[in-house]
Amino acid sequence: MLVDAQGHALTVRREERRIPVRIRARYDSALPGGPYARHWANADWLSPDAGATPAVRRTLRSRCRYEVVNNSYAAGLISTLANYVVGTGPTLRLIPRAKTGKRASQALMDMAEAFNAWAWDVSLARNLNVMQRAKSTDGEGLSLLVSRNVPDTQVSLGLRTFEAEMLSNPEDFNGLEIEKPEGIDLGADGEPAMYHVLKHHPGGGQYARVFGQSFTVRPEHLCHWFDVLRPGLHRGVPEIVAALPMFAQLRRYTSAVVTAAEAAADFAGVLQTDTPPGEADIVDVGTTFDMEKGSFIATPAGWKMGQVRAEHPGPMHEAFIRTIVREIGRCIDMPYAVAAMDASGHNYSSMRGDWQAFFASLRYRRHVCEQMVLDKVLTAWTFEARLVHGFLPPESYDYVWDWPAAEPTDPVKEAEAAVLKLKANLTTYAREYAKVALNSEDELRQRGRECALLKELGLMDPSSVPQSPAQEAAGDGASGANGAVGNNAAAGKEEKP
Repeated sequence: MLVDAQGHALTVRREERRIPVRIRARYDSALPGGPYARHWANADWLSPDAGATPAVRRTLRSRCRYEVVNNSYAAGLISTLANYVVGTGPTLRLIPRAKTGKRASQALMDMAEAFNAWAWDVSLARNLNVMQRAKSTDGEGLSLLVSRNVPDTQVSLGLRTFEAEMLSNPEDFNGLEIEKPEGIDLGADGEPAMYHVLKHHPGGGQYARVFGQSFTVRPEHLCHWFDVLRPGLHRGVPEIVAALPMFAQLRRYTSAVVTAAEAAADFAGVLQTDTPPGEADIVDVGTTFDMEKGSFIATPAGWKMGQVRAEHPGPMHEAFIRTIVREIGRCIDMPYAVAAMDASGHNYSSMRGDWQAFFASLRYRRHVCEQMVLDKVLTAWTFEARLVHGFLPPESYDYVWDWPAAEPTDPVKEAEAAVLKLKANLTTYAREYAKVALNSEDELRQRGRECALLKELGLMDPSSVPQSPAQEAAGDGASGANGAVGNNAAAGKEEKP
């Protein structure tokens, strides 16, 4: 027995042993059965390449192509997306890595101009547009880097686009399935080490005569542009595959509305009676007769003429179309105003909010295009151009792809923002001119010549001639010190000391 200093017994409290309680948590969506069991009946756990088998991709490609050529909304979405992503095509801009002289800078400019001229000759923008369209409908844009048979050219490199069916190797097939990505040999690191391309399209007439003939291509000579939707996916699926059922619903609904409207319009009138039996003239049910346009007609006794009410399209017709088109555009990050080419229900703020998300998607698409296509093209072009003595400068450089910018929603606000950014050193003339696919040095030199000519002819106010930053700073200081006095004097007021 334990006692304290006063002799009182001490009570020892024993902590109760706590039995750990096991918490059983669960996901409702993972439970078997339930009201959505039939909805998820087709869900599987296949690997990325096993889920996108050649048979599956072939079916998706054929259905997407069919919908695009038969559905105006599908054709418009694919065309609009390609035009926004590619536009008139990117231009190359070279940036020296170290401080260089005027001659070295001019050499880099000449190199960029040489590449951009080559890109014009091989229709780089058109090929990128075709690849983006194929990426939307076929799942992947493919292009071979080939040698052109063009005389009097220093760089014979060219591009040849081809469809996804041609990226295949018949020797890989084992029954109806294949054990590896169709037309791709993977290396030890899991990346493509070799591509197999058929000499002729499987859907063409020549393929039957040369069945199975293909050739191999190294990865640096083939541009494979597709969306890697899952880790380990090596072949793409169409971008609009999620919207295929809605394209079908849109066409079926439109066809049903037109059919109902035509059925109502096929009957010019209907004879009907409320007279008790025996009191009206007898008219056989289903009797039809023709009547001339703009004429009167005598109806049987007790009968009156009526018309079938045209109830289609109904009041919810336009709302249904808007809902379907909005949902279709969501799978490619395209707002309704762009997908439907209808901005009647938008204002400036709502349009700007929608366009910010759309432009973010465009920037990512262009970034992937640079990695999968343009960088390979530039590497191959540089390799061949260096074989020509004195064609390329020896200086090291970095490069930037300048894409054409979209037309601003408010040109005045965009111009004011560009001026403020230039004054705050948050942008450059090169970047601003690149947004409209122009060379900054060429444009500034041209502007200088125009200003000199206008000043020589006396057509320009000297105060309107662009000033240097130092002159602008000096002008701001003068206006800050003496401008107030001048303004107050002009207003007839005296400035307090």
